[in-house]
Amino acid sequence: MSAEQLCILCCNFLLNCSMMAYRGGPTAPREGQVYVGNLPPDVKARDIEDIFYKYGKIAFINLKGGTTGPPFAFLEFEDPR
Repeated sequence: MSAEQLCILCCNFLLNCSMMAYRGGPTAPREGQVYVGNLPPDVKARDIEDIFYKYGKIAFINLKGGTTGPPFAFLEFEDPR
């Protein structure tokens, strides 16, 4: 993954976090769970882990394929803070 793709990934992460926090309500994610969308087609779970490990220990990465759109992932951190 290139540096440009990583930068885009981080920007998408911040945008998606702010959108989810704004929505709230019953569709809000569980504590410690983060949605990361619009990922590059060649992204691997390891790429996501390399970016987000500094925010806490990652318990689980659920990377969804992009068959009808760009890939996305749900990350779950062990500590919800």
